[in-house]
Amino acid sequence: EKTMSESKGKGSEVVLYLYDLSKGMARAMSKSLVGIQVDGIWHTGVVAYGYEYYYGGGIQSSMPECNQAGQAVQKIPLGRTTKTQEEFHAFLQQVAPQWTADKYHLLHHNCNNFSDAAVNFLLGKPIPSFITGLPSQVLSTPLGSMIAGYYENMAKNQANSFVPTGQGNLNLPPIGGGKMPVVP
Repeated sequence: EKTMSESKGKGSEVVLYLYDLSKGMARAMSKSLVGIQVDGIWHTGVVAYGYEYYYGGGIQSSMPECNQAGQAVQKIPLGRTTKTQEEFHAFLQQVAPQWTADKYHLLHHNCNNFSDAAVNFLLGKPIPSFITGLPSQVLSTPLGSMIAGYYENMAKNQANSFVPTGQGNLNLPPIGGGKMPVVP
């Protein structure tokens, strides 16, 4: 494994960290509640250049697994980017206005959509569709469509209570390594 300083100015492995915000409840109860098997309520972060980048109250970063989501249930290697950390940070600065706390939507503009955009920039491909397709899959069920209005209201009122959050609209690590604060 490379140290963060060795990744400066070079590409990086890109790994999608997958967290289940339901802590196993979705897997256990989804079939009886919504009529389909849902394996988790997913939060994702993109790990590259030694840091984890995610959307929560803005674009955030931390050391991998050092955020409020806890331990990843799966780490999905996606490939190696040739983009530098500097290029990635320039991209994140450019798109930051699209990823502010007020733009968050539980179903349509969330951490998984951010991870998808970041991975598309880094590797030119999307994250796995079982993650990004989950909201429409659930909403296509009879109960899912019935509770869509409730979900919309919940998204407006409690969006950031469901996801790891940081401070500010753009919280990026130092280029090439260095200490990152642990988000409490």
